[in-house]
Amino acid sequence: MKLLLDTCVLIDYFGCREPFFEECSSLRIAEWHGEFELWASAKSFTDVFYVLSRHVPSADIQRAFLASASFLHIASIDGNDIVRAAQEGWDDFEDCLVAQAARKIGADWIITRDVDGFARSHIPVMTPAGAAEWLRGERRRAYAGVSITRDMVEAARMRADDTGQ
Repeated sequence: MKLLLDTCVLIDYFGCREPFFEECSSLRIAEWHGEFELWASAKSFTDVFYVLSRHVPSADIQRAFLASASFLHIASIDGNDIVRAAQEGWDDFEDCLVAQAARKIGADWIITRDVDGFARSHIPVMTPAGAAEWLRGERRRAYAGVSITRDMVEAARMRADDTGQ
């Protein structure tokens, strides 16, 4: 199963933003346990960087991106995707590009806190909390008691620095 993470979810994860970080980190833990593949649009990384760089040093953000390479697959965006998104005419072009990336990789779900922004998506949408509920209901698994702390995220960033990734 493939889950494509919307930009807002990536901002919550990379920025360790409360109260959303725990829900986002539970997706990472579930991925580690083989529940699904996590994907993101390449274009989302520039948006994440732009938002976080106002408060987080550039090197820290880039270390976090490098650390995520071990678990986060990247969906490319090309000219055809931009044309398709423009032809669809959504009010929020960025959300439409995320949906194009999801279509391109054959995603089963788009994970976002902005469900209404994806009302026109052909790919089903759910929140990070909805994904946790789905795991509890469908797979009888819960990762709420397991968490990734900010210290763990920082340690992963440092390991990425040490290994030159």
